[in-house]
Amino acid sequence: MKKEIVHTQCLTPGKSLEMIFLECGALRRFCRVSLWLMAFFLPLLVSAQSIVIDDFPYDTPEKADRVWRAIGSSPGTERAEPGHLTFPVPFDSDRDRVYWDRHVQLDLSPYDTITLELTAPHPDALRSLAVYFRSGEGWYIWSRPLREAGRQNIQMMRADFQTEGSPAGWDRVDGIRLSPWKGAPRNTSLTLHRLGAENP
Repeated sequence: MKKEIVHTQCLTPGKSLEMIFLECGALRRFCRVSLWLMAFFLPLLVSAQSIVIDDFPYDTPEKADRVWRAIGSSPGTERAEPGHLTFPVPFDSDRDRVYWDRHVQLDLSPYDTITLELTAPHPDALRSLAVYFRSGEGWYIWSRPLREAGRQNIQMMRADFQTEGSPAGWDRVDGIRLSPWKGAPRNTSLTLHRLGAENP
């Protein structure tokens, strides 16, 4: 009875039984192939909409410091566990900024937005937070004050980045710099959780 129902669904007046069987078989094969293609390509399409640059998986400050290098007199990281990397920001001293660099090889040209998830306990200590992407002989720079305390997700539109020097393009990013600038004179920190890029 079940086979008769399936055949009836494929039935078209004027067609032979042999032709009906062939069409039903072709339809089933088409459905199977379509489902396989969707299962294969859908994750690729989703992944093309976002990228994780760093999810800060380091479990010791020593490992983190080999990736995020303190520049000049900037201090090294002070606390590291997967998903939580803390950078000390000692603005109770006479320094005006601290910064850390990381070497990368990235093509960020497909993405409209850079995202940074962080925790800032004392945002008033920062006049601004600057995020730099080095490309060739120049930089792309985003710089803004932090408006609130606590954990937050910062959205940095690529269109809001300024340039310094002669950057070679978003498809040739070879370095990242994180640089807090001094606001109120107090000792604080920044904890980073995730740095990525996406198309909202």
